[in-house]
Amino acid sequence: MKTRLDEKIEKLEAELKKAKAKKMQTSRQERNGQLVSLGILIERNFKTLAASEKEKLRALAEALDERNRGRCLAAFTRFEEE
Repeated sequence: MKTRLDEKIEKLEAELKKAKAKKMQTSRQERNGQLVSLGILIERNFKTLAASEKEKLRALAEALDERNRGRCLAAFTRFEEE
C-alpha cells in the first residue's frame, strides 16, 4: 500500500528524471550547433587552403573512428569538387 509520502517520492523522482532528460537534450542541441558551426568554418576555409594545409586537415581525420573518418574524407572530397 502506497502512502502519500511514497507517491510524493515517485512524483519527485519522475520530475527529476524529466528535468535530467531535458538538460541532456539541451546539451546535445548546443553540441550539435557547435559541430555544425565548426563544419561551416572548415568548409569555407578549406577551399582557400594551400594543398599542404589541406593534407594536414586530412591527416587529422586519421585519428577518428572509421565511420567519422569516412565522413570527414567524403566532405573534403566534396569541398574540392565544388
